Amino acid sequence: MASKAAFETAPIEWSVWGDQVVNGQLNPVLLDIANRGYYIQSEVLHISERYGIFSPGPPRLQVYEGQASVVAYYIALYMIGLEDHRVVEKVDADGVVGGDELMDGGSGSG
Repeated sequence: MASKAAFETAPIEWSVWGDQVVNGQLNPVLLDIANRGYYIQSEVLHISERYGIFSPGPPRLQVYEGQASVVAYYIALYMIGLEDHRVVEKVDADGVVGGDELMDGGSGSG
């Protein structure tokens, strides 16, 4: 007979960055994000399912859509953060291109 410890599992930690399925259960955090996104998309913004990002089901697809939307959100935040650090060229009054200068006030090469 197998011991009781063989049937016990470690506690499941649900998070946005966790797996979509753990121990045969869908990640409820991602599922909730997808359900809320679908509600906002369909009821608040009145976007049809044909053109929307979120779908009414099946739940496995909703979890995927929830995780994809979180990843897209963080990529957008990252790209906005890079906006302040782009490099531009200085042009003097005579139209001569000088060295590079960072937008945040630091100096680049040149």
